[in-house]
Amino acid sequence: NFNLSSNNVKVPFGDIEAIRRALEADKAIGIVCLETIQGGGGINVARVISRFGGDVEALYLAGGEIGSFLDRLLKNEGVRARRIDVDGQTRIGFVVREQATGLEYRFVSEGPVIKADELHSCCDIISSGSWDYVVLSGSLPRGAPEDTYARMATCATSRRARVVLDSSGIALSAALEKS
Repeated sequence: NFNLSSNNVKVPFGDIEAIRRALEADKAIGIVCLETIQGGGGINVARVISRFGGDVEALYLAGGEIGSFLDRLLKNEGVRARRIDVDGQTRIGFVVREQATGLEYRFVSEGPVIKADELHSCCDIISSGSWDYVVLSGSLPRGAPEDTYARMATCATSRRARVVLDSSGIALSAALEKS
């Protein structure tokens, strides 16, 4: 247990209203946690499409209590979702904003090591779907081969879906080489 600064306040997890009240009551608070990050790029794309009334399904790998928390968040937001269970705990992240400068800092823990059969399940689901678009987004989970997105793109295009890839580094290069 440690203090970030002498001016900090504890609020219930995820209670944005409590954060707002604390900030209004004490202008000297230097740092505040704005939000938790659950889901990453692909989940966020599904959230936005769903909010605009689009037909979307989020396919994601998740495990443990944090995975169940993500399931509930998506259900509460009305996002149709399909979870592939993995061993281990889904990673969690949060954003901290420094009040004085407005700078934001993102903290994301490491997730579990993904097994080959868990990735095969993703490809099987993508291959059996009838989507117009498949969005592949974010960094690859630990244990995933560098060509994971390339493989998933092949599964999607075999069903005549268009692929939107939002990644970087080796995962992006490998996908572009095979396209």
